[in-house]
This record gives sequence, C-alpha cells and structure tokens, in this order.
Amino acid sequence: MTETKTHAIDIDALSRGRGSLHIEDETPCLQVQDLDLYYGEKQALHGVNMVIPKQRVTAYIGPSGCG
Repeated sequence: MTETKTHAIDIDALSRGRGSLHIEDETPCLQVQDLDLYYGEKQALHGVNMVIPKQRVTAYIGPSGCG
C-alpha cells in the first residue's frame, strides 16, 4: 500500500527560509476513488484514490519522482 502525505507550501515562507505547513483539515474540491487509467493497452494507473483540497496546487508523484 502506498503512503499518502499532504503538505501545503507557503511560497513566501519558503523564500524566507521556513518550511512547509502540514494540512490538518481541508475541504475537498475533487475526490477520486478506484481510478484506472490506460494508454491504449498499457495500464498506467490502477485503483488510485485521492482527495484534492480546494485552493491548493496538487501534484500526483510516483515512486520514481515523476508526476
């Protein structure tokens, strides 16, 4: 099972040398359950679940670091 981590990054705080902020309670903008994605015959995603919070930039990054 893949671990999910959620963080909000304050760009201004980052430029001042501070880190990121952990998101505790976010209202979802989009929720995905059991998503499968194919490119022709090749399955790229299987059983993906995620919640995308409102007013956040969200990236889906795989184990290799690619998005």
